[in-house]
Amino acid sequence: MSEYLWFNEAVTAWALEPAEALFAQLNAAGFPDEDAVRMVTMLATLCLGHARDIVQAGRETERPRARSLRTALSEVGPPGFPNLERIAGLGVDTYGAAQLAFGVELFLEGAEAVLRRARAAADRPAGL
Repeated sequence: MSEYLWFNEAVTAWALEPAEALFAQLNAAGFPDEDAVRMVTMLATLCLGHARDIVQAGRETERPRARSLRTALSEVGPPGFPNLERIAGLGVDTYGAAQLAFGVELFLEGAEAVLRRARAAADRPAGL
């Protein structure tokens, strides 16, 4: 399990019961095991990445991604990157709850698509 979720042994041990329950639910819903492993890894990556972002942003007065983008754009100068310049000016907070909710929503919608595909493949006669 730790190989898939990128946790060390100490963290993995306490996560065995919830992970078992999660994989049981995914299996009962019809997700193939390989898809379930990939989905749980993706969800763990999303959550761990968001947690890392919150910690990083909490240490700085300015949002690191926005600052890095503005710095890079100022260093290259014209002809410029109009799309990135427009994005840099938006001030979107990619460190708050809305960002995590957006990621989870994308994850769930993607999971639904994966499940539909798996169910359609299971319903197809062999050899087609």
